[in-house]
Amino acid sequence: MTDNYEKETAEIDLRELLDVLRRRLVLIVIVTLLSSGIAALVSIYYIAPVYQTKTTLLVKQEASENALISQLQLSDVNLNMRLAQTYSEIITSRRVLGRVVENLELEMAPEVLKNSITVNQVKDTELIDISVKSGDPYGAMVIANEIAEVFIEEVEKIMKIETVNVLDEAVVSRIPISPNKTLNTLKAGILGLMASIFFFLLIETLDRTLKTASEVKNHLGLNVVGAIPFSEDLEDREISSEADPRSAVSEAYRVLRTNLRFAAINREVKTLLITSSIEAEGKSTTSINLASSLGQTGVRVLLVDADFRKPVIYKSINRKTNIGLTNILTEEGDYRDYIIRESGKCFDTLSSGTIPPNPSEILGSPAMKAFIEQVRTEYDYVIFDTPPVAVVTDAAVLSTLVDASLLVVSAGKVDYHIARRAVELLRNVNANLVGAILSMIPIRQKGYYYNMYATYYGEYDKKQRKRRFFSKYRRKRHD
Repeated sequence: MTDNYEKETAEIDLRELLDVLRRRLVLIVIVTLLSSGIAALVSIYYIAPVYQTKTTLLVKQEASENALISQLQLSDVNLNMRLAQTYSEIITSRRVLGRVVENLELEMAPEVLKNSITVNQVKDTELIDISVKSGDPYGAMVIANEIAEVFIEEVEKIMKIETVNVLDEAVVSRIPISPNKTLNTLKAGILGLMASIFFFLLIETLDRTLKTASEVKNHLGLNVVGAIPFSEDLEDREISSEADPRSAVSEAYRVLRTNLRFAAINREVKTLLITSSIEAEGKSTTSINLASSLGQTGVRVLLVDADFRKPVIYKSINRKTNIGLTNILTEEGDYRDYIIRESGKCFDTLSSGTIPPNPSEILGSPAMKAFIEQVRTEYDYVIFDTPPVAVVTDAAVLSTLVDASLLVVSAGKVDYHIARRAVELLRNVNANLVGAILSMIPIRQKGYYYNMYATYYGEYDKKQRKRRFFSKYRRKRHD
């Protein structure tokens, strides 16, 4: 494995990022809409509205009559800035606001009232705006007008200015300045969108399972020679190509069958080992369906259950007893006596036989080697279903006796560290590992070749699933 594949890639390329967002698009839209909806509801029903009104004062400066102004001897700009600051301080002073609180009998301290007041001098004018915010629109108007009256009285006493007049009195504001329902809804939607995108990208980055062909290539250095979509029928190890030959799953196995002929162009492949990193990745289902797909081309195919740990092939062909390979190897019987040929099946089957105490030793024995040499002369393809290679050594031992090996990788199930270890175990014994089979791919997942014909087979698959469901339902009722 090259340094490229040995290096742990924490970064996801742009295409994979877009693929993640595409696969999570529905959830992202839902989160965005929920965020916007919640913000709108909170803004309407739970946030108290705030109203703002203002009164405008007109201040005329007469330098000859104003001792303070004549002493400042400043330019008009500086003078206006100084006066604006001075008036602001006077308006928000305890002297003015204390009288306002007292006059209106407000149940608040002047410091609290100060927080709801904004004083602003209109640029290049002699106007001063006094704005008041309150949850009561009428109360805001009353406070603003009262502040203006008290300020005029106090500024005459303090600065000897008698030219301050009310230009516009405050009026009742009917429209609240907050909450801004539209802005809050928009902000929440954007925040929900960004948060959901970040969350799903983070999950994808932290997710160490292999889900796509590019991930299998990057982490394991293996080409994906087959991509098998998930099907409920495959959970029962049903032979898809026989039960439903027009389905997308059947087509995927036909593509796998074709790719196998080009996977090892430098050597003839007649004996093929199929394994996985861990259990429940679909290796036995893959073995059965690949054997069936190959057999449909008219070649002679033998499926051998070499899983001495948890054999399942004999169950899939409806056999109650499990006699087969181990009996041949330990009792030196004729393997032809144990071959199962079922009517309607296009391949032969050999069960694992009695579970032995030393599976690895039996699989690597001279008797096993002799058996392989015998069957390869009578069959065009011999497929060995073996235990997970990262769990026990059986598959690694047997891989040295066959022409080629394939690693089944269940999409979104196996950690790439474990899968990488499985590849290393096979390569350490010089197994001819020709590629990987990505199985149990969600049918809606993008980026795989079967999507080109998924639309074609989609409606047919739906009808067939309904037909099989009602068929099973009727059988259960009949039973």
